[in-house]
Amino acid sequence: MKALFVTLMAGSLLTFASIASAHTDLANSAPGNGAVMNDAPEEMELHFTEAVRLLKFSITGADGAQVETTFKPAADAVDHFAIPLPSLAEDSYTVHWSAMGGDDHLVEKTFTFTIDADAQETEGAAAPAASSHAH
Repeated sequence: MKALFVTLMAGSLLTFASIASAHTDLANSAPGNGAVMNDAPEEMELHFTEAVRLLKFSITGADGAQVETTFKPAADAVDHFAIPLPSLAEDSYTVHWSAMGGDDHLVEKTFTFTIDADAQETEGAAAPAASSHAH
């Protein structure tokens, strides 16, 4: 009886672990979430926890105006993207992205960074804390 209980518990834990890790996520970015930079970055780097197809990527300023980039949706799944950026002015920016992982779930998130020549620089968080998943 004890062996059956241990077997059932182990199976439950394995099932929970696979469900908990089922969704792809952004491992880190440069600039990071909440980063404050004195100089504008030349590119946006996105590193994912697994290979994804990056379907949408946009940046908006504090006024909601979208920054023009050369981003095109990815045909192939990879875990790292480097997207060239135009010259960005001092402002607070929000990055919006959505990606499709190997589990065919769409993951959408946003994060922010600020360019301020007079501010104390900070790296920001490795990845955004809040998320939304579309199934």
